[in-house]
Amino acid sequence: MLHGQTDIADQLRQDLRQAVLSGRVKIGQRLASERNLAARYRVPRSLVGKVLSGLTEEGLIDRQVGRGGTVVVSNRPSRPPTAARQISCLLTHFRNWSATDNYFYDLIHGAQAAAGEAGFSLNLWSPPNGASGEQCLDQVLKLGADVLLVEEEFDDEFVERLCGQFLRPIVLNRPSRLPVDTVLADNPAGIHQAVTYLHHLGHRRIGYVGSPFDPNNKEREDAFVECLAELGLSEAGNVSHIDIDSRHLATAGLAGDDISLLEEHRLPEPFVRDHTALIGSNDYMAKAILNKARGLGLEVPRDLSVVGFGDFALAGQLTPKLTSVRIESRQIGQQAVRLCLDRLKNIANDNPQVERIPVELQVRQSGDRPKE
Repeated sequence: MLHGQTDIADQLRQDLRQAVLSGRVKIGQRLASERNLAARYRVPRSLVGKVLSGLTEEGLIDRQVGRGGTVVVSNRPSRPPTAARQISCLLTHFRNWSATDNYFYDLIHGAQAAAGEAGFSLNLWSPPNGASGEQCLDQVLKLGADVLLVEEEFDDEFVERLCGQFLRPIVLNRPSRLPVDTVLADNPAGIHQAVTYLHHLGHRRIGYVGSPFDPNNKEREDAFVECLAELGLSEAGNVSHIDIDSRHLATAGLAGDDISLLEEHRLPEPFVRDHTALIGSNDYMAKAILNKARGLGLEVPRDLSVVGFGDFALAGQLTPKLTSVRIESRQIGQQAVRLCLDRLKNIANDNPQVERIPVELQVRQSGDRPKE
């Protein structure tokens, strides 16, 4: 098959598959005849036949040769296409990886390694700037995948639309309210480790600083409040919200140090002074706490203990080195690919799976006993 014909065959397959998956051609309806498709795409009928055979293998169509043409029998694949050796991962944007933000770098590399071991490649897809939800959905359908890895910044509304198109998303690194597969860190366990560590040091005035724009914040904050109650500590006034969408600002091109400065200025001075220990919803929030404390003349950890979440490379570069809950993001990527492969092979439990990756507190220099 010539290279140009291969490209046209791929386009034909994408067009037909999208028409079926989107429901534009409904179950029981016929596709255009092989003769018409060959004329429209200017390819041999034998090539059209190969494309239709692939869709038949997926369980989408039934080719009734000589008895009524090609009929759609399902809007959802029942078997993976034998020729498909790619796993698609949706990213809201392609990040500029840095030495301090290794989290997604490790996650993607873990996914790539797991895919490669199974003979698959990882196809990273990100929507163009300014693309609408409909445009994103249209492009995703053209990827020709049944099971997709979806990073945390795609919200549940978009994930729900994927489900509505008979796709099976696996959400990475955040909880979801939808009955879908998710692979994420054990947020409650991580917060429990952080609070217990500070409590054992002797802290009784422990606070939490988070952002409502962080998709993991609510789960971590809820776990924090629950831990305080279990330890018999007051829950009132121990949570502070920084209403800055740091991810949106980073996508827009604002530097990490500038975002941290904005978070630092939004952090109330009385809140910092009223506590002997503070937990940041992530390491960047913890960095803002460290800077705020320094600006108030407080010494960490003598006057204030600080704990982060994520244990990015940043944690080891701060002064003092940051105690943080370590997330094995590489394991998140690996486990997500394994679940994806199970879905493609139809060997996984049909019920949505929620897989939590264990976390572990990494104790460094930013925590100590309270002065009093």
